[in-house]
Amino acid sequence: MANKQQSTETTKISRSLKYEFTRDELLALSETMAEAHEEQAQAEGKLKSVQAQIKAEVELARAKLASVASKIKARHEYREFDCEETRDFENSLVTVVRLDTFETVESRPMQPWERQQSLGTA
Repeated sequence: MANKQQSTETTKISRSLKYEFTRDELLALSETMAEAHEEQAQAEGKLKSVQAQIKAEVELARAKLASVASKIKARHEYREFDCEETRDFENSLVTVVRLDTFETVESRPMQPWERQQSLGTA
């Protein structure tokens, strides 16, 4: 007897096919979608907050840079120093001296209103 070859062969396979969701599955998916939407809104809110914070930091750094660059370009800045003003009535001069360096920073003729001496109290 001769062996006969079978005319069919069956093999198990997997294939992606259309599937209709049940009502319960659609409800569960809707809830998941609502949660995802809320998570997205919260994340976008955080993003805007962080962007605003970083933008403020960048602006602060930019302002600091501009301030320092301006000082470097000018090679000076104005600061408050303790000084002593002397009115010389005999020579009609006003002299201002820095008390930390004793440098004369101003020497000028007296204005008419400065010529009046203060009255000493006894």
